[in-house]
Amino acid sequence: NYSQKVLPESFGGLKSLVEIGVYGGQLEELSQSIGNNHKRLVVLRVIGTKLTSLPDSVGNLQNLRYLLVYNNQLTSLPESVGNLHNLLGLYAWNNTLISLPETVGNMKSLFLVDLRHNRLPNLPSSTSQWTNIEYLYVAGNPLCGTLNIPSHLKGAKGLCDQKRMTVHPPLL
Repeated sequence: NYSQKVLPESFGGLKSLVEIGVYGGQLEELSQSIGNNHKRLVVLRVIGTKLTSLPDSVGNLQNLRYLLVYNNQLTSLPESVGNLHNLLGLYAWNNTLISLPETVGNMKSLFLVDLRHNRLPNLPSSTSQWTNIEYLYVAGNPLCGTLNIPSHLKGAKGLCDQKRMTVHPPLL
């Protein structure tokens, strides 16, 4: 468990990291240095913290393949996430997301998106650009009650199914 509310400034100097993981604890904020100084990141995990938002600089992480930000207190994702063109997996379940930015459609490499147990009434129309989605988990969101799932995504595995996710992509 991480006991600080922010990562120390010295953390920004570790520029060759390919994976960062913060598990549990009091972390409330990631500094802009995460996206400005850690350009080699492939996996970013911030799990089970008090994080309420991601910095805009996260969109600078062009090598990022997996973004795991579940069991936090995120209410939104920054517009800049749309710059993560190489992202394969977005895990943002069990937050308090009320919407996704329209820019998420730009993340065309995504094949797994897990947004279970948030407060999403719908998915942005830009998700029509998600052509590689195999797994889309949205159970526990208002959009399941209204079946407000875009038709082009209805063939994905998971959707509003309440069963536990059984797919574990490499590295996760």
